[in-house]
Amino acid sequence: MDGHYLRADSLMDAAVEKTPNDLQVLAVSLGFKNELNDLDGEVERLEAIVNATGNYDLIETLYSSLLAAGRVEEAERQLLRLEMMGAAPDSQEIHRLRFSAFERSCRAEAMAVELAAMDHTVEEDMRDLLQSSLDMVSERFTDAAVILERLLADRPTDSFLCNNLAWCYALPARTWSVPKCSPRRLRS
Repeated sequence: MDGHYLRADSLMDAAVEKTPNDLQVLAVSLGFKNELNDLDGEVERLEAIVNATGNYDLIETLYSSLLAAGRVEEAERQLLRLEMMGAAPDSQEIHRLRFSAFERSCRAEAMAVELAAMDHTVEEDMRDLLQSSLDMVSERFTDAAVILERLLADRPTDSFLCNNLAWCYALPARTWSVPKCSPRRLRS
């Protein structure tokens, strides 16, 4: 990453210090933290935004970021927060949230457990999509591609499916070195 991002990030840190409750400033700063792969900074900004807004979707993102940063106890507190907001402890929402967090941190075995737990409550297409994500994290790209090709036949303009299918085609043939399941590698 070039110095421009680092300088811009420093400027945004200063702006956050001056206006800690300005959601627009926090959101822009969050973008820089994400681009710089600064998980602790990302968590700090997400916490500020969630505390200011109570946004359910951002609590999910905060949970994922905390797990990716190895801050498991704090992540579990966010799950409790979701439950207090009305999500049942064994709900599809909680299992999907855990699945996404484990996907981001490339924990295939944990993903499989969460997928099995929500198997009876998820529509077939969603289950297949989640299975393709598990296959990608497990580096079973051919299996994932078969699922994604079938899903893409019904939704040919779905950019998420196209992106993941392209990764399934490209990753097995790669000639460059990629760290084993980098958390940011498979995000789309």
